[in-house]
Amino acid sequence: MVVAALIVTALYLFVLIRDRAVSWKKFLWAQLSMPFGAIAAVLFVQGMTRSGFADIGGPIDVIVLLAVAAGGAVGMAILVYTIESLFWRQGGEG
Repeated sequence: MVVAALIVTALYLFVLIRDRAVSWKKFLWAQLSMPFGAIAAVLFVQGMTRSGFADIGGPIDVIVLLAVAAGGAVGMAILVYTIESLFWRQGGEG
């Protein structure tokens, strides 16, 4: 997973340097994908730890779960923006 995160981050930086501007249309689609990334991250962590929502024991568990969701949301936005920029590049878009 760490290798995949490093590859996506490197591709994201490549896209930003190559395009020299943020495409607001792609950015909007990336933001719309964020809730799906948050849900996927929480479900992934619960699957890997073999726990469920009933196992949430206190405030720290909620804080960790929210941090995982935020990380998943940001990761999904970066992934979607990068994929859009690499594969659906349109000229004159700004």
